[in-house]
Amino acid sequence: MMTSQTYTAVLGRLDATRVTVKGYLYQVDFGPTVKSRHHTVDRQLTCTCGLGASCPAVLAVIEYLAEGGAEPPEPPDGFFLLAPRDCPVCGAPAHFNKKLCHRKRGAGWVCSKGGVGHYWRYHFSIHAPGRGRAGQRPALRSSASLHR
Repeated sequence: MMTSQTYTAVLGRLDATRVTVKGYLYQVDFGPTVKSRHHTVDRQLTCTCGLGASCPAVLAVIEYLAEGGAEPPEPPDGFFLLAPRDCPVCGAPAHFNKKLCHRKRGAGWVCSKGGVGHYWRYHFSIHAPGRGRAGQRPALRSSASLHR
């Protein structure tokens, strides 16, 4: 894990770092001199690269916010920025499925146990008429654990 001193040292060498908001996420561009140039950071300050919260891109976002940078909007209920690690219907492992990605539902995913049926069950339970207030997240399993 990187320390704050390491973060500062890394970012100090990256004068070309730019942070922007794209959709519901932060986009960090470290410039052309960095091999892993582009990073995506979520509102919980976790990078989608393998380093997660330890990525220097997270510190870049923190500095961006400290300087008055704009936050991305909250995604609507039921919208997946990333595929869930666990199925929100049954808790079995889930994985990303590009064919199910949609601008209104976000990242597509398939349950290892219930298949694509659990994907649709989850989304229909959110948007079905007569099932609570519109936009209310269903009482299934937590969708907090996401693939990073």
